[in-house]
Amino acid sequence: MDDQNVLRLSDALRNVAGVSYADNYALYDSIRVRGLSTSGMTYLDGLKTIDALAINETVGLSRLEVVKGPASGLFGQGPLSGLVNMVSKRPESRNFETFTAKGGSWSYYEGRADMNRKLTSNGLVTARLNTLYRKQDYFVRASDMETLYIAPSISVRPTENTDFTMLFRYSRASGHPYTAIPGYGTVLPSPWGTLPRDFSINDVDNPAQQRQTFVHLGYMLDHRFNNAIGLHQGFRYMVYRQTYNRWLFAGSYTPDLSSVSRYYYGPYNNHGHDIRIDTNINLRFHTGKWLSHYMLIGVDYGINGTNLTTGYATTTALSLVNPVYGDVPDMPPVAKISKARQDQFGTYIQDHLRLGKHVAATFGVRWDRATAGRGGNNPPTTAFSPHAGFTWNFADQMAFYFNWSRAFLPTTSVDYRQNILPPQIGANYEFGLKTQSRDGSLRGMATLFQLSRTNVATTDPAHPLYSIAQGEQTSKGFELEGEWSIRPNWNATIAYTYLDTKITKDNRLLLNGGSLWLAGVPHHIFNIWTKYTLPVGALKGLGFGGGVHVEGASPADNYTPRDPYYGRTYKTSAYALISLALYYEKGAWSAQLNVQNAADKRYFPSASLTRTTVGTPRTIMGGVTRNF
Repeated sequence: MDDQNVLRLSDALRNVAGVSYADNYALYDSIRVRGLSTSGMTYLDGLKTIDALAINETVGLSRLEVVKGPASGLFGQGPLSGLVNMVSKRPESRNFETFTAKGGSWSYYEGRADMNRKLTSNGLVTARLNTLYRKQDYFVRASDMETLYIAPSISVRPTENTDFTMLFRYSRASGHPYTAIPGYGTVLPSPWGTLPRDFSINDVDNPAQQRQTFVHLGYMLDHRFNNAIGLHQGFRYMVYRQTYNRWLFAGSYTPDLSSVSRYYYGPYNNHGHDIRIDTNINLRFHTGKWLSHYMLIGVDYGINGTNLTTGYATTTALSLVNPVYGDVPDMPPVAKISKARQDQFGTYIQDHLRLGKHVAATFGVRWDRATAGRGGNNPPTTAFSPHAGFTWNFADQMAFYFNWSRAFLPTTSVDYRQNILPPQIGANYEFGLKTQSRDGSLRGMATLFQLSRTNVATTDPAHPLYSIAQGEQTSKGFELEGEWSIRPNWNATIAYTYLDTKITKDNRLLLNGGSLWLAGVPHHIFNIWTKYTLPVGALKGLGFGGGVHVEGASPADNYTPRDPYYGRTYKTSAYALISLALYYEKGAWSAQLNVQNAADKRYFPSASLTRTTVGTPRTIMGGVTRNF
């Protein structure tokens, strides 16, 4: 993440096969795993976090973990295609301070600090503080954001077998977000020419407003009773508040495509709380001479409550030829509060077995009881989520593996009678090969998978404002990942994904059967990155980095596959983004320069007739770091 100057979660995950993103105009993280969305369902330190319409800061993370395929067996309710788990930085047993200042394109300014201290001479109590302040403009007119992030943590180790870490996180973002722009003049031709990258649907004179605050307080407890029995417990309490207003979207076009109507979204106010706790016991034992076990037995509980008010109305139109701003009136706040609550209790067991040195197997099952609703009484949903895996080291430094899993995901969608729809059900099959060289310098993995999910909410033909659970989607594909330490000072990573993601059942789209290529999901995704550092000489410490990210073409919009003006099928075009980096390190000082989209490619990560996102132009970022 540091080498590529990663700011957003989606940028860091470009290096992982099977993971892609849809650019949501700097407003929130939108991540797909194996072609299916996981937005609003990321995990933090193994516990589900509520991050819908939010951007997760990477400055406080030590690493990212990607679990592909349904992961309900251990993580409970979560995305059916896989999940992303963010692991927080924690106190270490040494003293250090790191201070960084950055600047870049569009008046970007950032300062960050990472400080770690032993609070006792024997190191039994340690503390760490990660902070960040960022102020930036975006490339779209009248859009900017200011971010404050503070994450202190403290660890207590009363014995060599016990570790208790308190984790706190405060993040606040406020400013003026930008939104998607019309399809005509971007992915579709327009009689009036191409829309500029900085074109704004929002009112430039009185722009969109955004403010969101997240506060986390939790702990991680690990205790080992002996070499065979251990205990882990994770807990987090979170409160959050999100407000948006004057957020505008394009609507219908005039017959000559010269102007577009607009929808006004807001005032939007959402505040709530979220509690998560997970407790498990891990056991190590043998049955017989050749069979060893690592067993995990646990329970978890989660509750989330939200209070939401939101407004939605039409407002003044906007000329696409000669836009005039400043004529959008404020909308009154909405008095009615919509309340929602989700409760979940789960228990799970997993056994990882090793038979000798060459064969391993994993078996597990989870039982969940979940209640979701928008007020009133809703019956609970219960489900079993089994999973199994097998690994065979059939040759030196090479292993074959197979995984199978099922999972479920409750929903808050309702039918015409206001009943909560049944949960989505997912199933995943995958097999592949893992290998590495004898010295560990070369590692690789190749995987074939098939994923399906049913009970997807689709439009009720008899009551179009409501849903029924009859949709089905499938994703089949191939993933290839590799890491190569060419020399101690030269390394490279590569990731390739082939995806065939389809809608196989939908009341609105597939009235006569068949299947449909899921919009926004390309068949091919490729990423490569390499870094080389001069090991000796007068320029020792000077490094160079570079990479390419490629995404293939994909359908723009399943619901409007042909544009009404030209009558043609349209899609997002394939694109390749070049990234470059320059590093220099000497003593306690280091400097770094990154260029993203170095060729200044004009591209569109996602599109529809009225909501097309413009890819970020060439971005230059530089920074200096001092270590103490």
